[in-house]
Amino acid sequence: MKKALILMLTLLAAAQSVANDNKPPTLHRFEWHQPIIASDKQATFRFEVPASVYGGASRKDLGDVRIFNASGEIVPHALWQYAPTEKAPQTEKLQHFPYYKSQSRKSRDENLSVSVIKRPDGTLVAVQTAPGKETQVQEQKLAGYVLDASAIKQPIVALEAQWEPQKNGAVFHVVVETSDDLQSWRTVAGAAQLVDMNHGGHRLLRNRIELTGLVKKYLRVSKANGTGTFDFNITSFTVETAAQAGTQQPQKWVEAIQVRAGDKPGEFLFDSQDIPALSIRLGFPHENTLAPVKVFHRADDKAAWQQAASFVAYRLKHEYQNIVSPDVKLDGSQDRQWRIVFDQASGGIGQGVPKVTLGWMPQQGIFIARGAGPFVLAYGSREAPQNGYSAATLVPGFKPEMFMQLPVATLEQPVHANPGMGSPAPKDTNWRIISLWAILIVGVLALGF
Repeated sequence: MKKALILMLTLLAAAQSVANDNKPPTLHRFEWHQPIIASDKQATFRFEVPASVYGGASRKDLGDVRIFNASGEIVPHALWQYAPTEKAPQTEKLQHFPYYKSQSRKSRDENLSVSVIKRPDGTLVAVQTAPGKETQVQEQKLAGYVLDASAIKQPIVALEAQWEPQKNGAVFHVVVETSDDLQSWRTVAGAAQLVDMNHGGHRLLRNRIELTGLVKKYLRVSKANGTGTFDFNITSFTVETAAQAGTQQPQKWVEAIQVRAGDKPGEFLFDSQDIPALSIRLGFPHENTLAPVKVFHRADDKAAWQQAASFVAYRLKHEYQNIVSPDVKLDGSQDRQWRIVFDQASGGIGQGVPKVTLGWMPQQGIFIARGAGPFVLAYGSREAPQNGYSAATLVPGFKPEMFMQLPVATLEQPVHANPGMGSPAPKDTNWRIISLWAILIVGVLALGF
């Protein structure tokens, strides 16, 4: 009985030794440190997770992120991603009213008189224009459109224009303005580019204008230079709305690191630094370049390439205007290795390396400023287990609209404090676990004997 008791105490001591390894990790066990600038008079702060954290963290879910106070204590924090739109985007056509102005050397926007007829509920009936007193009417030209969005109650996230295909091509910039009273107008898209061209057997059509979730009764679309007119009629306008557009933050953009040529013609490789890529933007070294392209990603050298996008990329010059292909959506993968392949049948992209920019949606952080500052954001530890609270746990009754009301803490540049702490541990050096299993096996055999 005495021997059994001694054996049990030995097993408990070994278990306690292993349990000591599960204590909260200290600051020096993290490879990267980023000082946090925060006021001493607030209890809860918000911050935006920078791209450096994704590249330096040991876990893709950022579970090894910790925040320390000046005493080296870990303080509670939560990482929160803006909620995606719950409902699929809805589209709806708007009634539009063209307005005109005279083509005259003396004609200016300030000389243009626009009168509007509308019903008591705010919907438009007609838009009429008349020249100012100083204008000599010669020829009426299409100046723009007033759109009636008074029936749209959800935030508008995009505007699409439709027109007949243009054989000779059309490239122009437009301004989108909003108003609630048809008197005061505010610009929400200053120089949106609309394109309709045929090049290399492809029709290049760009008729979509991204907006920022606005809720207004009326929109106005006109040429960006203030005096230009439309050369053709836009047949219809469609708006896209989203149920929770107000909770969606704008994308951030980072340039890829070390874009390099691959082994095959037209192949280029780059490292995403584990950023969850949602969009890609390509830039070509030469003008008048057009090429079909495919985008792939994979986790490591042993994994198979997975296709993320296929599209036609271009950089063209048309009547002194530069036309570049729009951003393309990706699948949000955090795979580190990326590959783009240009179709060589159409000539590829010529000499040089393309510029690659990735769009991503950074997570937002919340932390409780317990203890004295300064505070430090630490990450990159192979020993740190999954950690972090939900936003609702950290801030009782948390709602997305409450986030922007919290005071902002800013992060300084990352410091490579403890190199190697974020690297995977060697598989054959965990002697403590091996010793514990050996003790347990010997104990079981001894008790059985």
